[in-house]
Amino acid sequence: TYRDGRLRVNQAGKYYVYSQIYFRYSRDGAGTRVSVPQLVQCINWKTSYSQPILLLKGVGTKCWAPEAEYGLHALYQGGLFELKAGDELFVSVSSLAIDYSDAAASYFGAFRLDL
Repeated sequence: TYRDGRLRVNQAGKYYVYSQIYFRYSRDGAGTRVSVPQLVQCINWKTSYSQPILLLKGVGTKCWAPEAEYGLHALYQGGLFELKAGDELFVSVSSLAIDYSDAAASYFGAFRLDL
């Protein structure tokens, strides 16, 4: 189930957990790219016993000529994890200064595998 930005596992098992952030570095009013931050995306795991545990960490750093007109970027990550009922997953992102131009292209989810 999904609520308040968290996925809650209802059934124990092996889950493929994934997330993608689709973004563009911000520009100022004159159209010049502002200082380029690193984008760090983390998938965190919260169990009933502990503080959140970092499962996956992805970093997006782009380098190009200042006058270049490159467009959008995506940062995707996914992995297989053994989860228990009641565990929660959530994504954290390092910089809100980044323009998330297309919300439909950013996503987060998990599915259980019958192995």
